[in-house]
Amino acid sequence: MAMKKSIVIASILMLLFTAPFAASPAGLVQNTLLTGNTVALTGFMVLPTITEQCRPIRIVFSVKNNTSTPISSQRPFSGMTYTSQKTFGDLGYEAQPGRYMVGVSLNGGNDGYPYRWGFRGTLEPGDSITVTGLLTIIDKGSHTLTPALLKGGKPIGKPQIAPITVNVIGCKSHTEAIVPRPGKPLQPIINGQPLPEPVIPYMIGDTVLLPARPVFDALGANIAWTPRSVIFRQPGVTLEIFAGTQRALLNGVPICLPISSYVYGGITYIPPRYVVPLFGAGVLWEPYPRTIRILGPEYW
Repeated sequence: MAMKKSIVIASILMLLFTAPFAASPAGLVQNTLLTGNTVALTGFMVLPTITEQCRPIRIVFSVKNNTSTPISSQRPFSGMTYTSQKTFGDLGYEAQPGRYMVGVSLNGGNDGYPYRWGFRGTLEPGDSITVTGLLTIIDKGSHTLTPALLKGGKPIGKPQIAPITVNVIGCKSHTEAIVPRPGKPLQPIINGQPLPEPVIPYMIGDTVLLPARPVFDALGANIAWTPRSVIFRQPGVTLEIFAGTQRALLNGVPICLPISSYVYGGITYIPPRYVVPLFGAGVLWEPYPRTIRILGPEYW
């Protein structure tokens, strides 16, 4: 009788300790990163890795939601352009609790990942998303970009993806004389407000040049003039463009714009595609119906 009781007890104990694992195939290793409760940075890419002071690099992140609930992000969204002298905090953003972002740090990772981007909407469980940011590094030399996934402004865990090195060289000037041609009228829309009238742009290839004053007036920048340059100022950014050349000073640092500014009839025309992002704003071109949208940081 005692032997039968021992056999029954042993059988019950065996069932209790083996039943929870009976459904798992032999040899299966559970990976928490893939099966639950983690949001992961799964990819990181920088293009190009050799660039000029005046040209932004493109930074691409991949994020996957491995949790069982949707996650949210915050502005500035994918596509935002930073300069290395105007960061997330300088633009007036604050990290929102519980919101996810991606970011990079320059040369060490001890500066709080100051260049950050979010994604629009929510990321559903099991879904992945690509977030793209732009960064113009002003200082010449070799720079290490370390990626991170952030929640509420703080990095999640230790970086799992290797940093990437970018070499920044001086801007190259284009000596050949390029004469802009008048383009068809277009409608600039700045921070959601159209200018009173469409403007006639000047074109270099497919690059649009717009009158500088109405653009920067609408963005709230202060404008000053010298006999040979025009100066735009916003908190944290001073840009001096030397009329009719590619030369410029960004916070006193010499840079070379990819496209020259031009002066016609006393009006200075600038390439917004290259100038506006230096102030942390974005430029969107809509070919139909010929509008160019310029968005200040608070509208991203």
